[in-house]
Amino acid sequence: MERLLKKKRFLVILFIFFILLSFSYSIKAQDLYISELMPINRSVVSDNDGDYDDWLEIHNKGDKAVDLTGYYLSDNPSNIKKWQFPKNNNNKTLIKPGEYLIIWADDETDEGPLHTSFKLSGNGEALILTNPEGNKIIDEFTFPIQKENVSWGRKKGDISKWSYFVIPTPGKVNDTIGIASFKIIELINYILNNIMVGLLFFGFILALIISSILLYIYQKKLNFSKLQLEIQNEKQNLLLNNVQTQIWYLKDPETYGTVNLAHLSFLGKTREEVENRSIYDFINNEEAETWVKKNKVPFIKKSEIKTKEWIRDKNDEKRLLSITKTPKINEDNKVEYVICSAEDITERRRNKQKLKAAKERLELAVEGANLSVWDWNMKTSKIEFNNKWTEMLGYEPEEINISVNGWKELIHEDDKKGVLKKLDKHLNSCTPYYQAEYRVKTKNGNYKWIKDTGKVFKRNKKGNPIRAVGVQQDIDNRKRREEKIRYLSFHDELTGIYNRRYFEKEIKRLNNSVKLPISIIIGDMDKLKLINDNYGHNVGDKFLKKISEIFDEATRNEDVAARIGGDEFAVLLPETDSDIAQKICNRIQDKIKEYNKKEELPETLEISLGSAVKEEKSQDLYEIFNKADQEMYKDK
Repeated sequence: MERLLKKKRFLVILFIFFILLSFSYSIKAQDLYISELMPINRSVVSDNDGDYDDWLEIHNKGDKAVDLTGYYLSDNPSNIKKWQFPKNNNNKTLIKPGEYLIIWADDETDEGPLHTSFKLSGNGEALILTNPEGNKIIDEFTFPIQKENVSWGRKKGDISKWSYFVIPTPGKVNDTIGIASFKIIELINYILNNIMVGLLFFGFILALIISSILLYIYQKKLNFSKLQLEIQNEKQNLLLNNVQTQIWYLKDPETYGTVNLAHLSFLGKTREEVENRSIYDFINNEEAETWVKKNKVPFIKKSEIKTKEWIRDKNDEKRLLSITKTPKINEDNKVEYVICSAEDITERRRNKQKLKAAKERLELAVEGANLSVWDWNMKTSKIEFNNKWTEMLGYEPEEINISVNGWKELIHEDDKKGVLKKLDKHLNSCTPYYQAEYRVKTKNGNYKWIKDTGKVFKRNKKGNPIRAVGVQQDIDNRKRREEKIRYLSFHDELTGIYNRRYFEKEIKRLNNSVKLPISIIIGDMDKLKLINDNYGHNVGDKFLKKISEIFDEATRNEDVAARIGGDEFAVLLPETDSDIAQKICNRIQDKIKEYNKKEELPETLEISLGSAVKEEKSQDLYEIFNKADQEMYKDK
């Protein structure tokens, strides 16, 4: 390579004397300028990804470091801001004094801050470097037509002059010989290319002659026949001592030939104890008889035999070997020897048995847990359910459309959108698995809660799902228990209307509401202690239930009527002024009077009421509550 370089340099010097005309470009004295470029880079220098892309080189000849962040590069004079050096690049755009920075003009900006949004043209074009403000051109020139693997750069010592460089210097000073004429460059390349072809051809002929001489000497020295060489090569191929596969060959059904280390290690024998010895010499007679009987098969059938045999290893443990026995047939159609190879598949067999047992246990667990199992093949759009699915919904298998669309049709309309959204997110690899709780329609027309869990376990090369499996569990009883618990947590157990906890939760929620006015009614049932003491708590409870019923009837759907204490009641009235609140109070009292007239009671049903209204956002609903409570006591 060094000799070729010297020849190349010599030819460059030779042709430099024939240069008649050179292109020259002027540039203002400045510290920052484009020093060298190569629009057709085939094999000179590669970027960090190993790509040979267009490149240009910026030089800082000043005594201070320059950060190119914000500077612009362009190959279009009408758009000098075509590409800008990006920010936050970890100083990758910093040029220290006297140093050079290579910029890749490859239109691949995602590869880093030194990769522009445009490529250089081999036919020549303009190149402009502009300051970060975009109002001052730092360097501007137009380069001519270019040649493959030849750079265009400024001459050392006179940066106003440009030349072609057959020996480019990316990242360094342009200290090689420059040539101004493009025609001379083409001529040099042609001659150099032909010289290289000549050198390669001469090298090939020389290598061919040397190889022929060496081959002749080698054949004369070995003096082996072609058949002997073939046999020797076959024996050498058997000695694969660096592989785990056990290999040996049999001279006859009883006699071992060459053996590799893997088989010797399995038997726990040395090479001397096995090779060219009878099986009876190193195996007990009973097992040797079995071995010999099986070894006779390929010698008799004259064809490859594959078997699985239990053989004792060096620890006297029976191991299952998968053995292939291949006979070597000669020209007389006789078996010369049999090549044997074996793989210990004992652990594979045990793992298969464990997997089978685990599968059986899983099937029992699924059966015992009353789970519905589904298997969805996206390629065929076919989905399969076990019988538990139809049993869970009360159908016979033939009564239901067992398909993806059939499953979707059974989902409650209020739940369908959320279920399909969760499924879609998993199918698009946004979640590790799919899980949803929703209601499905049963045969009797009712809806039942189920928990559906699944996972895609096979995708194609593009990441699209191919197959998914999952289970469905009947959680209807649990859901109903949860609903009952949720109901009791916010409802008064005796009366069925809302309790104090829910009432306070709503006050807190509405306290910052801008939908005003908001009114509160406070009620206190009169004589409850007297009724309980004289007539018993059953009668008192009856009065409390009636009060609750009247409150519920007298208020609107959006109102919150609650029992907040033993004999205390309250109503939260959103978007309600004082007049409407008073009308609701009057309605409650009217219904109580009506009830007293109809029913024969030991005591009249009576309640004291008070109300207050929040009209300004700055007012606190808790203060309105206290004000209503005070108004209630005035009514007693």
